[in-house]
Amino acid sequence: MRRLERIQDPAFFLLFYLYLWLEVDTRLLYHGGPMIVKFPVFFAGWDFFRQCLSFPAGLLEYLSAFLSQLLRFSWAGALVVTVQAWLFSFFTAACLKAMGSYTVRGCRFAGPILLLVLYAGYNYHFKVTMMALLAPAFAWAYAKARPSSDRRAAALFIALHAAVYAVAGGGHLAFAALCALHELIDRRRWKVALACLASAVLVPLVVGGLVFGVAPAAAIGYALFAPLEPHVYGRFASSVVKLSLLYLFLPLCLPILRLFRGTDKGEGIAPLAAFGAPFVMGGLAALVFRDSDAKAELEIGYLSYHRMWPEVLEVAERLREEGRYPNPCVIHAIDRALYHTGRLGRDLFRHPQDPRLLLLTDEGFPEIYVNWYAFDTFIDLGQMNYAAYHLNQCAEYFGPRPAILKRLALVHMVKGDVPTARVYLKAAAGTVFDAGWALGYLEKLKTDPDLSADPEIRRLRGLAAEIDRTVQPARYWDKYGFADMERVLLDLLQKNPANRMALEYLMAMCMLNKRLDDFGRHLDAFRRLGPPEVPRLYEEAALARMLAGRIPPESVLSEVSAGSRARAEMFMRALGEFRVSGDPRRLDEFRDGYLFYYFCVDPPP
Repeated sequence: MRRLERIQDPAFFLLFYLYLWLEVDTRLLYHGGPMIVKFPVFFAGWDFFRQCLSFPAGLLEYLSAFLSQLLRFSWAGALVVTVQAWLFSFFTAACLKAMGSYTVRGCRFAGPILLLVLYAGYNYHFKVTMMALLAPAFAWAYAKARPSSDRRAAALFIALHAAVYAVAGGGHLAFAALCALHELIDRRRWKVALACLASAVLVPLVVGGLVFGVAPAAAIGYALFAPLEPHVYGRFASSVVKLSLLYLFLPLCLPILRLFRGTDKGEGIAPLAAFGAPFVMGGLAALVFRDSDAKAELEIGYLSYHRMWPEVLEVAERLREEGRYPNPCVIHAIDRALYHTGRLGRDLFRHPQDPRLLLLTDEGFPEIYVNWYAFDTFIDLGQMNYAAYHLNQCAEYFGPRPAILKRLALVHMVKGDVPTARVYLKAAAGTVFDAGWALGYLEKLKTDPDLSADPEIRRLRGLAAEIDRTVQPARYWDKYGFADMERVLLDLLQKNPANRMALEYLMAMCMLNKRLDDFGRHLDAFRRLGPPEVPRLYEEAALARMLAGRIPPESVLSEVSAGSRARAEMFMRALGEFRVSGDPRRLDEFRDGYLFYYFCVDPPP
């Protein structure tokens, strides 16, 4: 049994680390997107440090923000979380042993397994889990000291309690509860136990007011354990339950484990069962709570931000095979990847579409998601005013994340608003990993104030519309946002007729809205722009226009390929068979084409 115990911890935490590194991939949590709202920002320098020291739990917030930056590298992020999990295990065992309740050795793995549940579901709450970790750490220090008299016990407790509140904020409640239970159950000193409970109210008021100078209401607010972070798409309740279990595990289990004080510490359990139980529970946690939809959404967001378009489409193909897409904004990102890989006119209907997805023009979509996914699309198009609007909304909701600061600086540099761009560049210069980019542009501004020599700025200025329209926040006046977005794209083409992305998005919008007369005019512009070969979907749209009787056959048939004509004939035969038999399988091979969309897909309500 002892030989198994010696290898149990190394084996468990090695597997824990490998799962986080290779499967969870903490880079996705660092990038976050709209799914992870309050990922902390860390700024180098004394100003940020002094600001964190000005309120209770500020030191923990500073440390958590710094360690969270390491999640940017999957191997380093996995190491940080694994060390945190090991500390949970160590302090759980040490605390229970010091309090005379360490009767079941396997209970030390409860904290790591609950952390695994959190990260398997892509729930990021590093600061809150650190609060939960510091409570047993300080409680172990108190129990280990074993003060002999009530007076010494009270003095030591108050000193440690003040330190816990100052460092960990809401973690002080679990610390007070653990110490009160220890004094009541183990030491039989009910007066000290009552003093521990009473101090849970008094210490925040005294330390918060005298040390930090905060108002009583604010001092109590910092004292509360609040596992509540804003989330969307139903992730809120599950996070609260998981974090509450992590926080309350020791205070709730301490009295129960105390009942088994007389039993031998695990010797009554079969050695192999005692050894394997944590691995089984950890494996079940990783399997049951694995959120593949969350991972796919985070992968799409991460890869899109870093412009890794082939990798975006690899994830999209996996989602297509599985028949699931986490939310509508994922389709928007996939469409953007299709354009940047030259496949928009070939594979647009390989994934489910409707008119509202291409530029996220439906007011029913969560605005937080629209803002996050739309700003890069509008930068690519050259519509900087819309990009700035969505970025400012993101900054208000998500805070000054480096990704937002960089994009805001870029937009204002393109618009020629150098003073505003400097503000965002100086803020980004204080971040950990994006300081080099920001400092590079600040140096360029010294010698080239309008950045006329910068190739990227010059390229984006060549795309930017002369008319930068006022933004209506994600609520456009017509049903699918077509008219407003059509004006935006036409403005871009008026400035630069060679803006291929604006042209192809305009053609795609016409196809999705089944406005084929407008599509025909834009198709002529596409042919003038090149390339010589027209993509399959554009040819099918021209054939659909002919089959619907909107133009004569002779104006179309000579301009489309023989392959597209043959496919159209096969589709019309299959459509006729479907209308007779009602068997949808007859149309399966055409579902990725425009003819199927035009004749068989009803517009959204």
